[in-house]
Amino acid sequence: MSEDESVAFQILVEDKPGVLFRVLNHFRRLNLNIDAVSVSSLPGVVGKSGITVNLKASSEECGMVQRMLNKSVDVVNVRLVRLSEAIRRELVLAQIKMDQNTGFERLIENYGARVVSIRGDTAVVELTGEPETINSFINSVLDSGLVSLGRTGLAVLSFEEKVKEFAENIL
Repeated sequence: MSEDESVAFQILVEDKPGVLFRVLNHFRRLNLNIDAVSVSSLPGVVGKSGITVNLKASSEECGMVQRMLNKSVDVVNVRLVRLSEAIRRELVLAQIKMDQNTGFERLIENYGARVVSIRGDTAVVELTGEPETINSFINSVLDSGLVSLGRTGLAVLSFEEKVKEFAENIL
């Protein structure tokens, strides 16, 4: 693969000050543009966290990043996931004006979104789905009176055999 491909690095790290900066600095040094970063603690695991970094990169760039990360002191394990071979989900919260002319109810129904709060003439709507669905939803609500928006990074799950190795390192 010489062309850029959408990938995610799932990185298991020690919980120490500055570890996120040091991990992301490897991507900066290679001048790679990161699409999203998410960090989460792992249930039942003390002292370790998972960092997911989403980006577009060539196989050569992915190899360089992986080698650099594997040499990092606070990195326990690194796994590269091709997004085309993974389950991908993202969450968006959108505050939208509820106007009769915007087709608010039809919009919510079409995307399978859920209203989580209503205050006055605005509603906060929650939608979980693939990035393409989230992007389509956002484009639709832009025309319907979008007030504000909060969007998570991409959650990625792969069904590769290497998942067992990754899990064994955290438990």
